[in-house]
Amino acid sequence: MGGLFISVSDPPPVGTKLRLSFEVPGGNVQAEAIVRSIVPGEGMGVEFTKIDLKDRVLLQRLLKRLLR
Repeated sequence: MGGLFISVSDPPPVGTKLRLSFEVPGGNVQAEAIVRSIVPGEGMGVEFTKIDLKDRVLLQRLLKRLLR
């Protein structure tokens, strides 16, 4: 399903469940995720556990645009 790295100075422990909401060109993405890894003082890697199709499409469009 995918995921992302979030920069944060004090990340929660691995295994913490999160609800994410962030803006991308074209709209607002909402997803549920779980913390899979942390880098103390830098951030956390999260894996999406639930994301609606419309939000997945927004992320795919953004990635295509960024990877050109």
